[in-house]
Amino acid sequence: MHKRLWALAVAAALAPAGAFADETREPSQDTEKKELEIGTKVGQKIPQLKLELWDLAGKEPVKSAFDTHATDKPTAYLFVSGTCQWCVKYQERMTALVKKYGEKGIGFVIVYPMTKERNADKQAWHKKTGFMAPFVDDADASVAKNLGVTKTPEVILASKEGEILFRGGLDDSPNDAAKVKNAYFASACEDLLSGRKVAVTTAPMYG
Repeated sequence: MHKRLWALAVAAALAPAGAFADETREPSQDTEKKELEIGTKVGQKIPQLKLELWDLAGKEPVKSAFDTHATDKPTAYLFVSGTCQWCVKYQERMTALVKKYGEKGIGFVIVYPMTKERNADKQAWHKKTGFMAPFVDDADASVAKNLGVTKTPEVILASKEGEILFRGGLDDSPNDAAKVKNAYFASACEDLLSGRKVAVTTAPMYG
């Protein structure tokens, strides 16, 4: 036997089992995707909140339970107020966004965090806007505090698994919808629905 071939044969015989099968080994734990850290920043998993939703689609309000860690589709949490001038300016755009992307498979939860507004007033404005989504009466602003929301309108978009993909304002022209150059939230929704990584993950707010 040729000396080189003989040396290779001896090496193979002495090598521990599996030494030449690295490419067939199961991936080690350090290469597996780790669970997301719970938090309010983009890339973190949204904190777990158990909410009471008000659905006004029928003649009478219907209440149901909702868990931010038990969603079956991407969900947008839109914080609004009927007494906020910026929300009034954005009202038609918000209604259109909820309708458009709700029909495309994104769930919406409208959150009213103003502590000085009565539930009846929140319901009245919710009906007036024509929001096709349930709402949360965040009477003590605890939902807003837990999600780090300080202004209205503000939106947080999370994946089906709860990862925060986008948070911030809706676009760059609060006073005039015709002058919008950057539709931040709509772009995030389009990226998500197309299977792309969300390109713009945060946006300024005007509330």
